[in-house]
Amino acid sequence: MKLSRAVIISSCLCFLSPMLVHANTNSALLRESSSSSLSSTNRLLAEGDSGGEAEAEGEAAQDKPPPSPTDSGPQDPNTPVHDKDNHQPILFNRKQLVLFGGPHKSASTSVEEFMANGCDETSTYCIHFISAVKPSNKNTNTKNKRRKNCKMKLSRAVIISSCLCLLSPMLVHANTNSALVRESSSSSSSTNRLLAEGDSGGEAAQDKPPPSPTDSGPQDPNTPVHDKDNHQPILFNRKQLVLFGGPHKSASTSVEEFMAQWAEGGWKHGHPHTKALGYWRWPRVMGTYGTHGTKVFGRLVTEPSNDILHKSIMDSIAESMEEAENGVIVGTEEFDQVGPDATYKALPAIKKVIRHLDLNNEDVTIVLNYRSPRLDQWVSIWKHEEGDFMDSTYEDFLCMSHNDPAERRRRYDMLGAQMNPLGAAQVFLEEGWKVKLIDMGGVEAQDKDISHVIGCRVLLGGCLDGFLGSLGDELPRENAVEKPFDELNDEESGKMEQLFENRDCGYQHSLQKWIESGQMEIEYQDSLWKTCDSKRKSYYSSLVGATDVLFNAFLSQLECKDNPHDLRDGITMDQALGNNNTLGHMINGFVEAVLIPLVFLGGVGYVMMMMFKGKQQRRLDERGIAVSQAEMTPYPSSAFQDDHEEETEEGEEEGDEGDSDDDVEEVYQDPPRSEDAEDGE
Repeated sequence: MKLSRAVIISSCLCFLSPMLVHANTNSALLRESSSSSLSSTNRLLAEGDSGGEAEAEGEAAQDKPPPSPTDSGPQDPNTPVHDKDNHQPILFNRKQLVLFGGPHKSASTSVEEFMANGCDETSTYCIHFISAVKPSNKNTNTKNKRRKNCKMKLSRAVIISSCLCLLSPMLVHANTNSALVRESSSSSSSTNRLLAEGDSGGEAAQDKPPPSPTDSGPQDPNTPVHDKDNHQPILFNRKQLVLFGGPHKSASTSVEEFMAQWAEGGWKHGHPHTKALGYWRWPRVMGTYGTHGTKVFGRLVTEPSNDILHKSIMDSIAESMEEAENGVIVGTEEFDQVGPDATYKALPAIKKVIRHLDLNNEDVTIVLNYRSPRLDQWVSIWKHEEGDFMDSTYEDFLCMSHNDPAERRRRYDMLGAQMNPLGAAQVFLEEGWKVKLIDMGGVEAQDKDISHVIGCRVLLGGCLDGFLGSLGDELPRENAVEKPFDELNDEESGKMEQLFENRDCGYQHSLQKWIESGQMEIEYQDSLWKTCDSKRKSYYSSLVGATDVLFNAFLSQLECKDNPHDLRDGITMDQALGNNNTLGHMINGFVEAVLIPLVFLGGVGYVMMMMFKGKQQRRLDERGIAVSQAEMTPYPSSAFQDDHEEETEEGEEEGDEGDSDDDVEEVYQDPPRSEDAEDGE
């Protein structure tokens, strides 16, 4: 009945609606195009499809499991094949074990990777393959066949009835066909496939490398992109070195593993996931017993004397640079080891890589993550601490280190190097390299992923809405450690966050010249420098390089019962913050440190002065008594007077510094001398 109705309706409307023919023809041609793409899959599966079968036969073939290779069913594995290069999948009558044994350097790695990863379940090719080999439900297949047969008959009826009404249906069909072919060619371009990724057709395009992104060819790496979050993979006109420098506990491990997984081998045949970063390489370093992990590049910094390992790493980087179209990306959180507080020295290792590749400074980019809230990174550093402090509380993490020079030095490294991406950025900029700083707070606020942001805005891979087009569903793993951080309340934790932000504000002015010149770019800026006050510039600058201030301020927040600290020479958190809210604490500190000692010294001086005045008064009193007695005593002879005058003159020559008690003694000694004179007379 449906068929009859279709014939009647189409016959009646054909003169009034010629577009009906056009629409049905379009639908038929689109199905024919789909059938053509499916037939390419059949050819890949070697099922004998020559491409000339009808649409219904091509679609029905997709719902069937692979045919039995022979009429006699599964065959013996030892039965020879007539044509080894052209045959259907052979089904054996018993299972086999095949061992691939290399040997070394005979394409063994390529064969192993192909066999292990040759089929990606997300690729169109493998979807068709899996659907072909999986047994299908009988009832479902029957219904699908009926629907398809009905659709075919309906389409044929419409076409036949339309042909009876139109004078030249072939002309319409030819014109429509030509337009659809051009439209199909345009819609199946590599850009749409990379950006949409949901395209189920165009399997043949998966066997092609990424196309040139622009009609003008490769572009300069410094040319700005119109839309950073939506673009094709950008091909550069010269190769670049991108170094991911962490720092520690800012999603560094996640980024390294993500880039190693999707950029290590470049673009691979049959692997659409590798297209977004197809122009880049993450070097693979081979060791004695296999491939080194992603952390091997950190040993360039931590093992500066390991020449054998360094040579292996350098050769791997050089080989990857030779293979890549745009360049290589190398990453390790140990690249944050710069500045006076760092335990290791990253600059010599970075310069060694640049010299080995013979690159100019303008072709080197350092990528740094700015993790916020800042306190989260500091807490994460404590939680991931190893060795004796692996299971320690936060209090022990700090309190047990301030009296241990080695551990105290490590805490300075954590605060002054690992927690200081802006300080590292300034060092790299001074060397002449470009810096990309990514504000992780802004990334999270816009529901993006840090690895995809680096792929889109630094490597300029194929992206859609800020995610790598062929890797939109691939997100890095989380690397969290659960430990309670309950030694401090919210108020004290807020002070720690504020102190970190204040130190970061100290770099705002010094980095501005590089930001204005374009040598430094900040992506997704949100929390960075948001709390800075231009009136406190000098205070912010005083915190740059003052790692001991941060350490003592954090230590002052803890009681340290098991290992008491002495902070008489240090600084408290409130003093380190130095804002208006701590005025009372500053006044108390002034009273304790300055005013009280001055009052004490003043009291001591007053007491000493009163004692001195009392002594002087007693001497004056004694002198007055002596003079009074002397005046009452008679002087019998002129000889005594002469002698007394001589002694008085000698006393005056000696000055007033003489003790007045001597004068008193003289007065008391004169009478005996006068008596002797009388006796002599």
